Amino acid sequence: MKWDMDSEGLARVDLDIGKVNAFGKVAIEAFDNMLSEVEPLFGEVRAILITSQKVSSKGTPIFSAGADQSERLDWTQDEILQHLMRQRHVVHRLRTSKLFIIVLVSGVALGLGAELCAAADAVWATPAARFGFPEARLGIVPGAGGLIWAHRHCIQPRVAMQYIMSGEQFSAEMARRLGLVDHICQDVDQAIDNIRLWVSELRKTPPHTQVILKQSTASFLPCDNDCVIEQEAYRQTLAEKL
Repeated sequence: MKWDMDSEGLARVDLDIGKVNAFGKVAIEAFDNMLSEVEPLFGEVRAILITSQKVSSKGTPIFSAGADQSERLDWTQDEILQHLMRQRHVVHRLRTSKLFIIVLVSGVALGLGAELCAAADAVWATPAARFGFPEARLGIVPGAGGLIWAHRHCIQPRVAMQYIMSGEQFSAEMARRLGLVDHICQDVDQAIDNIRLWVSELRKTPPHTQVILKQSTASFLPCDNDCVIEQEAYRQTLAEKL
């Protein structure tokens, strides 16, 4: 997974995961490896910007339009659940990283893509962004933090659960109302300019202070019991589906 660093200490990561429903096992490993490469550079690097330049064959911008369901067709239930735990582990690395995690969405962010947003410290979007949790339409539930976000961190949990149950997509403005998006800019260039300006201000904060602030934030994150509940809900739907 490609990444580079600018003079402001911002590491920019391009997901580059191909097409709709392509965030599979290989992409998860590449994402995890990217974090392992960038995190030791903390101090020189203060924040990670996760974005995507992918466009579908129909011209639709894609941030991350879901996990790869096709690779699981010949997996056992236990293999699927283990992979789900792997997904959750990588997403949790974002929540607990000492780096400030920023996501920029200008396209569709579905399923695991939306869960990356839920795990970030800040989310920017353009009006073209669309969000959603389509898992229910596949007979399963969000399993890498989506349910935890809806119940624990969403501003309007009942509205969030309505979208999760229906699988309906929602706009950047609705995502802002739910607390999944923090800032909306007219285009990607404007968002990146604003993000870089903010990171330049972040660099005025001593690195150890950033670490302490991130650690204090992590102390309010879902406990292990929440993850167990989410995993069990996924297991139950998966058992019915299989």
